[in-house]
Amino acid sequence: MKKASDTLYRLIHALDKSEQRYFTLFAERHQIGENNNYWQLFQIIKKNKIGSDKELQPHIQGVDFVKHLPVVKHQLTDNLLKALSQYDEANSEEQQIKRQCHKAFILLEKDLPEMAEKYLNKAEKKALAQEHFHLMPEIIEIRKRIITKRYYKKTDADALVALCEAAEKYRHLQQNKDEYWLLRSRIYKLHSSKAVDRKVHEQEELTDLLNAPQLKDEQQTQSKDAQLDYLQLNALRYFIEKNYQQAFEYNRRFLRVFDEHPYLLLLYPGRYRAILNNYLIDCVQLDKEKEFRIGLERLYTLPQDKAFKKLKDTALQVFRLGYQLEMNWNITKGNFGANSELIPHLTSELKRYKKALAAQQILVFYYLITYSLFATGRFEECLDWANKIINETDEKMLAVIQVSARMLEILAHVELGNDEYALYAIERFRRFIRKQKSPYNMEKALLTGLTQLLNQTPDKHPKIYDKMLKNLSEIEESGYFKVKVWVQSKIQKCTYESAYD
Repeated sequence: MKKASDTLYRLIHALDKSEQRYFTLFAERHQIGENNNYWQLFQIIKKNKIGSDKELQPHIQGVDFVKHLPVVKHQLTDNLLKALSQYDEANSEEQQIKRQCHKAFILLEKDLPEMAEKYLNKAEKKALAQEHFHLMPEIIEIRKRIITKRYYKKTDADALVALCEAAEKYRHLQQNKDEYWLLRSRIYKLHSSKAVDRKVHEQEELTDLLNAPQLKDEQQTQSKDAQLDYLQLNALRYFIEKNYQQAFEYNRRFLRVFDEHPYLLLLYPGRYRAILNNYLIDCVQLDKEKEFRIGLERLYTLPQDKAFKKLKDTALQVFRLGYQLEMNWNITKGNFGANSELIPHLTSELKRYKKALAAQQILVFYYLITYSLFATGRFEECLDWANKIINETDEKMLAVIQVSARMLEILAHVELGNDEYALYAIERFRRFIRKQKSPYNMEKALLTGLTQLLNQTPDKHPKIYDKMLKNLSEIEESGYFKVKVWVQSKIQKCTYESAYD
């Protein structure tokens, strides 16, 4: 039996508030008599957050249209798409250009070529201003018809040749855009998979594509779209190579193109948001505080920008990206106190967005909170959040965070003098890392030192700490949590935050 489609339900729940308002007005205008079955069905689905026919059934028992449900569902889908089409025409620059062309065509059919040309001129001006080269063939075709309709009056041979040359020019410009789009698509198709999962030939293909001739000379780009692809792909290449300064420069130039050509923001708000995030990551890597602060402020204002209204998840993504960037910046500067101040609002927002966030994204926030609480000496609260990671998340998810959280749990118990709990947590951690592929040399060295520490009297502790630091200094740090800083804080008898460099 064919499975019932959930497309209608997904479409309804994908509508933003302005689209819902528009559909309400649309349904009121098209209502016949007192009842409007498809509008009634829309309200039932929306109000009860229904996602399938099975979920719908209890809510429509006794409703007049229940016997004709398939017909009403079809009417609702059809009218929703009609309303959204009208809404898009009113809000999309591209649709407005197409509408001008259609008006010109109608006027031409009514033998009014002069008036048709006026509408066509408006369409062409807007299309070229926003580099919609794919719309130019239709505009040129209507121009040809206007010329024919006039029986070639007001048109000389040079103008005819120029029109054909223009058609070829715009085809070439569109082809250039398409070539860069194809290059970007092929690269991101490969880059979207984890590096460890890529086959040798896929990694070689990615490297070759990132070194393609189109990315060597910016003068090869013949449109703003192609230029954006050029800048974005070069930024990606340098980021992969860990040349963060060059990645920063290309990302900064990408954002500048948007500033210089505001119409691009309306076309590509998602790309702007993604590159702004990449730019801010570069700022963190390069310790560019002024640029970071300005960029972060811009990120936080995106939900109020009309260009981002059509992105349903803008507020969610700005929350996720903004808080992670800000907290990671504070960690790189050792300013854990600033993170501590963010935690009350962060935890409130986490409750609000928890269902919408991916499990890995929630895990990252849990860890940022756990680490910041530990660094500021709030060990009891640190244990609460560490336990959320250990007991409420998949231990195979983001191993580096799972390992760091377990270390923080042990150290928080040590700080609180909970020796028995600490020894138990150490043994549990040993079992955990035995199941992992990584050797975890730093963590094993820490556990050895801590075991000695917990089995000796306090007067022996200074020598144990000195020995621990010596042993740990011979091993490269691998996790998010800086183990050696904690040992130094015990030697210096200060807080972790004070010892952090």
